[in-house]
Amino acid sequence: MRAAAAAGNLAAALDALGRLRPAPAAPDYNALLHAYLRSNHAVPEHVAVVISHMRCVGPAPNALTFNTAFNGLLRLGRLNAAHAVLEEMRSGCGFVPSFTVVDRLIKKAVSGSHSDLALKVFDLMLRLRYLPTLPIANAIVSVLLKSGRSETAYEVFMVLVNRRFVPDVYIYNKILFGLCKSGCSNKALALFCNLKKRGFSLNVYSYTSLVFGFCKEKLWAEAYRALVKMCNEGCKPSVVTYTVVINFLCKDGKTNNAMHILWMACEKGCRLDNIICNVLLHALCCSGKISEALVIIDVMEEAGLIPDYFTISALAAGFLKAGHVKTCQDFIQRVRKALALVSRLVQRGFLPSTTTYNTILKGL
Repeated sequence: MRAAAAAGNLAAALDALGRLRPAPAAPDYNALLHAYLRSNHAVPEHVAVVISHMRCVGPAPNALTFNTAFNGLLRLGRLNAAHAVLEEMRSGCGFVPSFTVVDRLIKKAVSGSHSDLALKVFDLMLRLRYLPTLPIANAIVSVLLKSGRSETAYEVFMVLVNRRFVPDVYIYNKILFGLCKSGCSNKALALFCNLKKRGFSLNVYSYTSLVFGFCKEKLWAEAYRALVKMCNEGCKPSVVTYTVVINFLCKDGKTNNAMHILWMACEKGCRLDNIICNVLLHALCCSGKISEALVIIDVMEEAGLIPDYFTISALAAGFLKAGHVKTCQDFIQRVRKALALVSRLVQRGFLPSTTTYNTILKGL
């Protein structure tokens, strides 16, 4: 029997088992399943047939029968079949799968990005009155968000929280951003308020996600209100927060409002970077507001920022988008000549500073 099962010949193994006298017991069937699942020819459907036969004809399967089938199927990577075994173990025979067993399956499901299966196993955990560990809860949420199911991730999170699960800021920040990214800023706001009411810690990333969602949906009043509330509650906006607002304002053609946000960032002591300045530079040049663009160059100099490739590209692309093709060509030629001059000076021992590059940009 064992030899036939190990060779993957289940029919021969069952025939040999049927010839045993006295009649085979559950341990004999367990040994058959163990040997069969160790072969390279095991088929999940055949395992289900064996267990069904035991339930209908006898001997009745015991807990070890299901654990043997589960372990073998899990080792073979047959996750859906392994889940089916656990469901039958619980509902069909009244055995209770251990937390460790269910946890092993859900880990495999999330590591393979099987979001549907992960949700099914998660549901089984709840029915068994188990709660996932924090890393697994994070992994479930990540898998759902990657598959574009931010609202499902939100529902899973709320189920956990309502069962006294203690999350970390990392997990609900991901959900906040996922909801905002998918255009569900109202749900994100509801979650934000719920978290605050429950006393969970909210940080700059939590607020920035909310600001991102409002800006994405062009809900400017709500975005400004969130930005002001953020400051009033002692959560200092980061340069990323301001960049988010400026980027969406520029995309909506509101360059004057974007300039206002930049001055607000400067007044609040925010340390600017090249990205926020380049975004605004590009928008101003596209709108033909060259004098305002030069003001941004001054701001970069004051902040100690060195113009990079994207700064030059932002200016050039802005000229092109505004229809100033000849101006763009002249600009690029002047940039090349200026950089060639700087290169020659460097070879002679001259070390260019931020002022050097900004003087070149303003002279162009």
